[in-house]
Amino acid sequence: MNKRAIVLGVLDRIGFLRLWRSRASDRLLVVNYHRILDGAANNPFDDGVVTCTPDVLDAQLEMLTRYRTIVSMHDFVASLEGGPALPPRPTLITFDDGYADNFEIAFPILKKYSAPACFYLPAKRLQERELEWWDHIACAVKRADTGVRSVEFGGLTIDTQLDSAEGQRAATDELIGIAKETGADVESLYGQLNAERPDKSVESGQIMTDEQVREILAEPGFAIGAHSVSHAVLTTLDDDGQAFELRESRRFLEARFDVPVRTFAYPVGDDAHYNDVSRRMARSAGYACAFNFRRAARDVRVDELKPFDIDRICAPRRADAIFAARASGFFAI
Repeated sequence: MNKRAIVLGVLDRIGFLRLWRSRASDRLLVVNYHRILDGAANNPFDDGVVTCTPDVLDAQLEMLTRYRTIVSMHDFVASLEGGPALPPRPTLITFDDGYADNFEIAFPILKKYSAPACFYLPAKRLQERELEWWDHIACAVKRADTGVRSVEFGGLTIDTQLDSAEGQRAATDELIGIAKETGADVESLYGQLNAERPDKSVESGQIMTDEQVREILAEPGFAIGAHSVSHAVLTTLDDDGQAFELRESRRFLEARFDVPVRTFAYPVGDDAHYNDVSRRMARSAGYACAFNFRRAARDVRVDELKPFDIDRICAPRRADAIFAARASGFFAI
């Protein structure tokens, strides 16, 4: 534990952070998660989207409910549209990509704390029961012939060292970075790496079913939002392509689950991955707001919100005194 964590732990124990939280009464915090898996889980896909373990999620929710007020996406949208004001220290909890563990592991923990969440779902994933590009990159690398020393991807030659976990992670990260910027087709990697593509049933088992989504929606306060059709990086598309991803993902979810879908989360969501066209198309598609996922994201004053560019922070892998201080508003996320 570093010195800052020790100091913050002392401040938490003496009640200073509870006192400080009044300073954050008008600041919205949006916390985002992806996968929730046990640290020992044998994950055949991308470990980079495993946010934390179930125990850490439980501890983080305990801290968030201790220091802040978790609000539903329904109430947040109502407030944006002129309804009742948000409570002090408002907090939204979101999950991206519709992984099955969101239902199997995270949903029961959320209910334990009466903490409603919004789950952002890519339409094509639900319809075709197939994972997206980052999981296939990771799977191809994990199953690769360790003797492969380079691959061609996105117009580049990537040198690889696949005979160690560190080398596999480095190759996965580099290939995912290229895919984010270029939209390169990942299917060729299986052939180049002499890797077997995962069985369809294994792939499908990683994704929430329609029945699981409906069970989430039956719980008061819980919601779903759109996360594009194909999880394409929007800035790799022309204007018509962006409009399609935003418009059709909402249409698909509303028709499939018979609920209004008012919010959107930009795929990947950092500064380079959405733009003014994305924001304009989100408004035109009928959303009330849209969320980013920027590295520089932080909590923000409620009266300074930009509805089509709302910051979400990535939940950390630990629940410690630093997270408690951030949740309390003692320093910026």
